[in-house]
Amino acid sequence: MLADYQTLDPLQVRIDTHVRYSERADDVEATVIAALPLREGHCVLDVGFGTGSFLRRLGASYELTGVDTSDAALSSASGFSARWADAQDLPFEDRSFDVVTARHMLYHVPDPIRAIAEARRVLRSGGTFAAVVNIFDTTPGLFGLVSGAVSAHGIDVEFDVPVHSGNLPDMVAGVFGNVTVQQHDNALVFDSPAPVIAYAVSCLDGFGVTAEHPLRPSIVDTIATMAEQTPVLRDPKGYVIVTATR
Repeated sequence: MLADYQTLDPLQVRIDTHVRYSERADDVEATVIAALPLREGHCVLDVGFGTGSFLRRLGASYELTGVDTSDAALSSASGFSARWADAQDLPFEDRSFDVVTARHMLYHVPDPIRAIAEARRVLRSGGTFAAVVNIFDTTPGLFGLVSGAVSAHGIDVEFDVPVHSGNLPDMVAGVFGNVTVQQHDNALVFDSPAPVIAYAVSCLDGFGVTAEHPLRPSIVDTIATMAEQTPVLRDPKGYVIVTATR
């Protein structure tokens, strides 16, 4: 989940960038909601709720619960029941929820299959699980920019995304015995270096370059220089929504 997020600001930068600079308008939250067989009164659990906007968007028609491991997420939660919890060991009774979602968070979990199994455990019979992850090799231009700047400062780049569109469907099918996949391809299109730099800087924590890292200011300068010298104008991206029924 978001245990390494001291603040939600970097996450919000990335969300805002996708909203503003996507080649085709794509409301990811609305697309996920459309994939869920929601009925009034359903109990919904969002694992790794982040900013909480997804649950707040669902509104008062459902019984809403969110869990996360980020103090920043928990302190800013409103409009739903929020608590600290590890996705691999959910603090709920068996068959407690009608819908469980795990949106863009399974790659933060040491054992994603265990987390998927926990989601199944807390689902009621006929309930739906929905996970969202990026396609394999999403935004290669932005990734190359960040990894190049970090490597230029002698830091080994060992960034790995263990869960993606290539392996998540099999993980979910192995736990649930059924799976449905929706893939949504798109791209980020930029008209200046500024949003590219902001997005790249927001990703540095994932490369081990935290706000306190002594080389961070220099790495940020390198990102800016690289982005201006070799602009990232169009960067392919995409995500999948993987659903299964208990």
